[in-house]
Amino acid sequence: MSESILIVDDEQSLRYMLRSLLARVGYTVVEAASGEHALEALNEAFVDLVITDLKMPGMDGLSLARRLLEAEPDRPVLLMTAYADLDSARRAVGMGIYEFFTKPFDVNDVLAGVRRALDRRRLVQENFEYQKALEWKVKERTQELRRASEDLASAGRLSAGAAHEALSALLAALGRIDMALRTGGTVERHRRSLTIAQEGLLRAAEIMDNLLSLQPAPPLPASGRGAGGDR
Repeated sequence: MSESILIVDDEQSLRYMLRSLLARVGYTVVEAASGEHALEALNEAFVDLVITDLKMPGMDGLSLARRLLEAEPDRPVLLMTAYADLDSARRAVGMGIYEFFTKPFDVNDVLAGVRRALDRRRLVQENFEYQKALEWKVKERTQELRRASEDLASAGRLSAGAAHEALSALLAALGRIDMALRTGGTVERHRRSLTIAQEGLLRAAEIMDNLLSLQPAPPLPASGRGAGGDR
C-alpha cells in the first residue's frame, strides 16, 4: 500500500499541480479545499502526512495544524506559505509543524521534504514497536527470573551476594526502560537506553542460569539389579 498524503489549499490549480507531482512518484493523494473539508476528509480516509496552505478562508493552516497535531502528534504536517508570511511559518515550526515551503517552491524541495517527513514518521513508529516488543520481553524475562530465584531460594542455593548482583542488574535495566518510555528524546536516544536495559537483563539472566547450574542432579531411580543389569 502506498503512503498517502492530504493536500489542503483553496487554490485548485495548486492542488492539481501537487497532486500530479506526488502521484507521479507513487503517493496516494487526497485533496481538500479548506481546513473544514480537510477534517471531514480525515474522518473518511487515513493519511500519513498533511500539506496545508497557511492562508485560507475560514480555518487557516495553523488552526488546522494544531487540531491535527493534537489528534495525532506523530503525523507530519508541512506548511505552504507566501514569502511575506515567513515569520508566521517559522513560529509554526516551533509549535510542531515539521517543515514549511515558500511559494513559489521548487518541486524537488517539496519531494525531498515529504520524503524526510515520512521517513521520520516510519522511524518513530518502528521505535514504538521496538519499545513495546522489548517491554513484553522484559516482563516475560522478569517472571522467569523471579521463578528461578524462588526455586533457588527454596533449595538453599541462592547466595546473598549473587542475589544482590542479579537484583541490581535487573533494577538498573528496568530503570533504563522506565526512563526511555516516560521521557522525551530522539529515536536513537530511546534505542540506546533500551539496548543498555537489555544488556542488564541478559546479565541478570546469566547470573541466574549459573546459579541454577549449581543445583545437584536428581538421583537415579532405585534399582534392585546390579550395575551390569540383566544378562
